[in-house]
Amino acid sequence: MSELFKNAYDAYADHVRADYLPERRILLLRDDGVGMSEQDFLTRWLTIATDSKARQSSNGRPPIPIQASPRPTMGEKGIGRLAVASIGPQLILVTRPRIDTDRPIRVVSNDGPPSIAALIQWSMFEIPGLTLDDIEVPLVRIAPGEMLTQEAVATLRQRSLDSLAKLDDIPKVLRQRVIGELSHLTFDPAPLLRLPGPSLLGDGHGTQFIILPVNEDLPAAMASGKRDGRESVASPFTRLLIGFSNTMLPGHPKPPLKTEFFQHEPTEGSRDLIDEDEFWSPEDFENVDHDIQGSFDEFGQFSGAVSIYGRSPVKHVVPWLAANGARTKCGPFRLRIGYVQGTPKESRLDAETFALVTRKLTQIGGLYVYRDGIRVLPYGSSDVDYLNIEERRSRNAGRYYFSYRRMFGAIEISAAANPDLHEKAGREGFRENAAYRDFKALLENFLVQLAADFFSKGGAYGGDFEDARSELRQTEIARERRQKKSRALRETFAADLGRALDAFESNEVRREIAAVLEEWRTSLARFANNPGYLSSEGVLEAERRARQELENIRRRYNVSKPKGIGLSLRLTREFSSYQRAWQRTYEADFLPAAATISEDLERLSKLMDSFVIHSRLRESLDTAQEQGRKQLEADVRAARAAAAAAMDRVNDTIRDCLLQLEADSRRISVEFARLDVSGFDDFEAAQERERLTDQVRSTVEIQRRRLSDLLSALSSLAAPGSILVEEEVEALEEEVIALKEQGESDLELLQLGTAVQIISHEFEASIRAVRRSLRQMRPWAKANPRLGAIFEGLVAAFQHLDGYLTLFTPLQRRLYRQRVEISGEDVGRFVYDVFRDRLEDGRVRLDVTDGFRSFAFRGFPSTYYPVFVNLVDNALHWVNERHSEGGWVRLDSDGTAMFVLDNGPGIPERDREAVFESGFTRKPGGRGLGLRIARSLLAREGWELELPEPQPEVGTCFRISPSSVQGSGIDDRGDRE
Repeated sequence: MSELFKNAYDAYADHVRADYLPERRILLLRDDGVGMSEQDFLTRWLTIATDSKARQSSNGRPPIPIQASPRPTMGEKGIGRLAVASIGPQLILVTRPRIDTDRPIRVVSNDGPPSIAALIQWSMFEIPGLTLDDIEVPLVRIAPGEMLTQEAVATLRQRSLDSLAKLDDIPKVLRQRVIGELSHLTFDPAPLLRLPGPSLLGDGHGTQFIILPVNEDLPAAMASGKRDGRESVASPFTRLLIGFSNTMLPGHPKPPLKTEFFQHEPTEGSRDLIDEDEFWSPEDFENVDHDIQGSFDEFGQFSGAVSIYGRSPVKHVVPWLAANGARTKCGPFRLRIGYVQGTPKESRLDAETFALVTRKLTQIGGLYVYRDGIRVLPYGSSDVDYLNIEERRSRNAGRYYFSYRRMFGAIEISAAANPDLHEKAGREGFRENAAYRDFKALLENFLVQLAADFFSKGGAYGGDFEDARSELRQTEIARERRQKKSRALRETFAADLGRALDAFESNEVRREIAAVLEEWRTSLARFANNPGYLSSEGVLEAERRARQELENIRRRYNVSKPKGIGLSLRLTREFSSYQRAWQRTYEADFLPAAATISEDLERLSKLMDSFVIHSRLRESLDTAQEQGRKQLEADVRAARAAAAAAMDRVNDTIRDCLLQLEADSRRISVEFARLDVSGFDDFEAAQERERLTDQVRSTVEIQRRRLSDLLSALSSLAAPGSILVEEEVEALEEEVIALKEQGESDLELLQLGTAVQIISHEFEASIRAVRRSLRQMRPWAKANPRLGAIFEGLVAAFQHLDGYLTLFTPLQRRLYRQRVEISGEDVGRFVYDVFRDRLEDGRVRLDVTDGFRSFAFRGFPSTYYPVFVNLVDNALHWVNERHSEGGWVRLDSDGTAMFVLDNGPGIPERDREAVFESGFTRKPGGRGLGLRIARSLLAREGWELELPEPQPEVGTCFRISPSSVQGSGIDDRGDRE
């Protein structure tokens, strides 16, 4: 396939596309190159193993389109012709020449040159005893502007069978094999050739290959596998063909050739296995830990820039000492490498980006080689370590550092600058000549020296790498520790919160309070019915017991938000619902219960002396003070313990800084003492002095940064009125959690919007065609009564469908460009048509009030209709859940707003804020997007979607009303009403 793509490049094609149909075992490959005339096909293409790409002969090379830049030759020695045979035993070749080239052909017809189609039956070349002259290659001509037909294929097939019948002494097995293969040529090629891609119709030109039946090796190579039984890896087919043109490097020119390979599966649809968007892009170099770029000159000396952990690039030179003043045989070239650390703890990338990049590295990582923008195989494939990177790493990972599986990048060469780097005919890399040996040695020396300079402790820049990596490790350890703590607290809080909310929604709290009052009243009744039992001790004991039970209930359902821990949107929402429920219960139940006990006690106090009352008050006060003192003392002990632990950590950090500084200073002193300066000149002495001085400065600066961070934290804590670090972290953590949740839902919306936009675009052309056909059919329908009834049915059905298609106009405002007058009558009719099938069983009825019918406003139907469809759809679902019959959904209006009401189960208090959030749903199979989209659509037009307080005998009510700031009346294209 790579060879065929390169043939298309050599033929000055801009686009080459392959389509593989596994069920039919057909491969179609088409390009829009210069194509071939009949003479070219007979004298060049059918001449096996001649170098038709030779530059020496103007007749040997393909024609060059007028005003096209010459392309360096990529293919060689007719390998492409024989490559076809390895894909399948039969080839139908269709080609048409381009006329505007430097070798124009004579055209008799004004419609341009004809196409030719030929059948090459490769199995016949395997028959022993036959010569090339014995084998006929049937050929047919196709008129300009037409494509290959089933009749033409049948003609080619029959002529091959006739040719086979004329041959004697062919083994029966081989004869039957050829006949069996020719039996596949009974298909109609027209649907195949109408697939998107290069075409020979009209002014089209180029070459088309129809290969069948495809060899079983192709689907086997296309199958993806797993590495170590875990990760899915790209198929060998994809790894070798993806990135055919160099689109990886920033600032790359437009690829000279667009390549595609579509696999058509009946169940999974069509998929481009070498999609350019799936390959590395310039943006990927922003998501790496280390970025290396530069060039090798003709003497093999590298100069470029190296960025470690995203820091400012450092200009760097890697000498090639073996040059000895001579030019390298490989010539100058450039490279760019992106490298990602092996573990998230040592990477500057966030966890999600790290996972995405790592997955891509697993699929298509490697160091690619491009010659004049076209990939040289097999370099870049993850299982081709042509620079022995992994072999060196297995010997000493610390010294050699680089791993081939953690890098991606490209080496750029050209035919002009690197003429002695020759590709092998079988696309197995460069020939291993002197130029290749220089090329390989330069790169290996470069990677070894780069690892020593930047990623080894003793390297010139090794300290920067170690410092940054250590900082990332410590940050990741601290993050994991906090994440683990936060997760545990959050899970405990969520469980307590859920239990409390369930208790409030089921009225369990109210029942428990009522039970306490009932017990209290039972005690009072005993005292009232038996005055002789009335005593201060008994009354106080009953009161203590009742108040303690109330306090136990309060504690049981009192949920406090954990300090310093961020909450998700769901937990924040549910905590808000809990606080409202708690406040209502406290005011409606707790306070009245406590007041009842006090009032009852006041009545009993009239039967007792003041001493009893005073004793009761004193005891209650003492109890409250004692409980408060115990709680505060516990908090004080915890705070002092935390302060002591923090102080110990501060002292440990200070001590560690001092010890580390002392150890580093001694190491530098020892290094200085061992230094032999007897052979140094002034320049070398100055260099060594600067190196040792820089080490001292770097060591001091590292410890100062550690103490500076500690001092900053302590100063923030000690500042009067400052916000504690925990509170700052809590706020940030909540924001991060919210942004993650929002990002996930927005991505889903983006994918949905993109899909709808594509569908809308595709439907638009189809709808125009249907409209045009209906207009053409109308006169026939008028003249034929029997056809007229059918025509009217088609028109009615199409108009109904066309109404639905206007829902796409928020993304593609082409079907309906003007705001129109919309009435409640229109909305009600539309909604009823949508849900007609669900309403016909009579379980739920849709009521549209007169007030709603008469309500009118201006806008895009595509904005408002989906809102009502969504609201009614939800209402029908929940009403059906609650009622087997007698359910209703109502569209109503009070003259200023519109309402959608139902008699379903309603929305629980805890969900009232949540229903407008992305991803929240309690509907089985729901996506939780409808209400958020509805609110957003209305907000763009100056309307609000609200959930008012519940009404009697109404389950759910949504209110749609103009907001205080009305829309401008201008749509998103600026068209005024």
